[in-house]
Amino acid sequence: LRTPMNGIIGFTDLVLTTELQKAQRDYLKNVSKSAYSLLNIINDILDFSKIEAGKLLIDEVPFNLAELVEDTSDLISIKAEEKGIELVCSIDPALPSQLIGDPIRIKQVLTNLMGNAVKFTARGEVLVKIQSGRKYEKNDATFVDIDILVKDTGIGIPQSKLNAIFESFTQADSSTTRKYGGTGLGLTISKSLVELMGGQLTVESEPDKGSAFSFNLSLQVVNPAPPVTFDSKPLLREVLVIDDNETNCILMRGIFDYLHIPCKICTSGPEALMLIARSIQNKEMFDLIITDHQMPVMDGITLVKELKKLLNGRTEPFILMLSSLEKTLFQHEAERIGINKFLYKPVKLHELNNILSALFNKAITNECKEAIPAIEAFARVTKVLVVEDEPVNLLLITEVLRKMGIEVVTAGNGKEAVDQIQKHYPSLIFMDVNMPIMDGFMATELIRQLQTHHNKVPIVALTADAMKEDRERCLASGMNDYISKPFRVEDIHNAIKKYCPVLEFKSVTEVGSRLKSEES
Repeated sequence: LRTPMNGIIGFTDLVLTTELQKAQRDYLKNVSKSAYSLLNIINDILDFSKIEAGKLLIDEVPFNLAELVEDTSDLISIKAEEKGIELVCSIDPALPSQLIGDPIRIKQVLTNLMGNAVKFTARGEVLVKIQSGRKYEKNDATFVDIDILVKDTGIGIPQSKLNAIFESFTQADSSTTRKYGGTGLGLTISKSLVELMGGQLTVESEPDKGSAFSFNLSLQVVNPAPPVTFDSKPLLREVLVIDDNETNCILMRGIFDYLHIPCKICTSGPEALMLIARSIQNKEMFDLIITDHQMPVMDGITLVKELKKLLNGRTEPFILMLSSLEKTLFQHEAERIGINKFLYKPVKLHELNNILSALFNKAITNECKEAIPAIEAFARVTKVLVVEDEPVNLLLITEVLRKMGIEVVTAGNGKEAVDQIQKHYPSLIFMDVNMPIMDGFMATELIRQLQTHHNKVPIVALTADAMKEDRERCLASGMNDYISKPFRVEDIHNAIKKYCPVLEFKSVTEVGSRLKSEES
């Protein structure tokens, strides 16, 4: 399963390094996110096995919880938009920016809870709320209590079934599996992971009224500064927020309360026009109006048109439009009627802060073209031997290395690798492990037995085997390092920088020109 995933993720990453339209880039990013999501399902099966065997370990590394939650929301928001569900993400602005914990496992739990919330909700909203609690000292370190809530307005769970949902391969009833799918492993794994991290996963629910899953974690603080720092308060006297979703209105008001900026909220276009008319009458016009695009009775664009009629030549406020949709669907009309900026839902604090900062500096500009992620290339050509029996994976890593300006020699199994290393002089070998005729372990042992300088060449395992013991076996066989599939481009690049340190870098453009010349 991991081997074909390597091709999907790898080639998607490669296409993202080329010139694309913004919509194409966004679609491919979603393909990449979905591929990683599918990889997580594969990993769930591994995790369940490791939990059952008592061998699953929790990492302790620095991470940014706000970014983690926002990244997870981006992934889940696609499905929420398809179902017409509002996804609201509320992150405590005072949350410390750097904590120590296991970001992979926390994201795994969040993805499961948020994915379930969207899956079992036909209409309404899904709220994700992260709240920073008390801080305390322990063993000369500062810790903070974090409360995480995922609440929906979905089908709910009967009281008699609340305990059963945490059992493996179990859902609330058999019809749930037929209608919504799923293995029934997600909540079992999530509960075990939260407990391994020292917390507790609980649920409150009522049929037809929705569910609220919450868990608490105590995490060490590395950097107590909030994830978004407001160097200077935007010069705004008052803000008006219009959104038919009341939860989203309350969230936005909370952000402006944190900034000590007066904020009024309303849930419909007609109500907004009444407030605006009153403000014009009192000569206290709003400096900033934030309006949702998709609203019943009167959508955002219609509201702005009516607003322009009300203003009748008066100084216009800055207008920010919230949307869950790709803005190109209505961008031309929106710009024509005077909407200044777009902000995608769920609203991210740092993105809103950037817009407010630009407002304060009087430097609102059009969205700049998104930078194309580049593959860093090497100035000096070096030779790398790739040993891989799967054609798609062989093509993928060959393409990645060629974009880095690397000369590639290939072998389809371990026996060919031993022959090739004696004909060529590779600076590095990427070695698959599971291959016919001769596997990577045997090939590595034979290479290390060679009576020439070839036996010193660095060998990096490139394998779909992802367990800790697999890594240890690779190193024990004489390999220098280990990269699991699906690999990331930066994994390959970092390996080359580590084991071929004499190489210098050059621009991808130069390498591309040289490759085209060679092809000619």
